[in-house]
Amino acid sequence: MRIDYALLADGAIQRPDGKLDIYGAGWDFLTAQSFPHAHGSFDVALRLVVPADEVLADHVFELIVQGPDGEEVARTRTEMVSQRDRDAIDDVAEEKLTMTFNFRGVVFPTPGPYQLVMVIDENEIHAVEFSVLQVQED
Repeated sequence: MRIDYALLADGAIQRPDGKLDIYGAGWDFLTAQSFPHAHGSFDVALRLVVPADEVLADHVFELIVQGPDGEEVARTRTEMVSQRDRDAIDDVAEEKLTMTFNFRGVVFPTPGPYQLVMVIDENEIHAVEFSVLQVQED
């Protein structure tokens, strides 16, 4: 299983048909005047490429925000329980699965580099880097 794309966004919603509605996407930094900083919300929209033999299995997905020193700042988790019948799987090598992860009220303790680490079934498969910058008060 691999990540096809992952976007940091102000908001993202997954539709029942698998499409993603995303707004305020593509950023790689947040700003704050003081620390620790409680950020209102942000979302992560992603698409996974899942080999056909893994589509039938149950999976646990976690997205972990790690701070400048590698410490865990926030975590969200979801489970995918396969509802598929083996006979329903086409003769395709892979399927694509869209997902959104929502973070609310994450407290960033210091400015610096952060990363979002994607873990599937306890295996780290991808990381997205972003920064939290301190800006001057007006």
